[in-house]
Amino acid sequence: VTIPASEEEHPEIRLLSPDEVFSLIERLPNPINIAVLLVAATGVRISECLGLRWRHVLWDENRISIEQVFRRGEILNRTKTKASKAPVPMCEALARSLNELRQQTEYSRDEDFVFASPTLDGKRPLWGQRGQPLESLDQIDDAPHFFGADFGRSAP
Repeated sequence: VTIPASEEEHPEIRLLSPDEVFSLIERLPNPINIAVLLVAATGVRISECLGLRWRHVLWDENRISIEQVFRRGEILNRTKTKASKAPVPMCEALARSLNELRQQTEYSRDEDFVFASPTLDGKRPLWGQRGQPLESLDQIDDAPHFFGADFGRSAP
């Protein structure tokens, strides 16, 4: 699947196939693998993924509500665009992985971050290993819905 604007603006970006995404997920540690699955399966931006709280996971509707972002160390109660506020579908594999994560984490209250940082006692989202920001993933945020086209969410 081709997203014309992203190829013109970022010729070095190559979309991953579903097999490549699953191969990547298998090699990543928990919960980073689930974050990558979430981004790949829904097309949300990494800042939206890191801003998720458990209350945003609408289990009964198989959807995830995007209400805030985590950007440059801050929680912003807004999204990049109005379209980003639309709930995104949650496939069965993602729902299962998120449910398992919630069962395993000590940060499972509705107000807790889905990808809470254990080094920051869950008060902030996972920010990176050894205190380093996830800056390398910020470039994904600038390529709207980087994985979404291959996984059921159409790109803008």
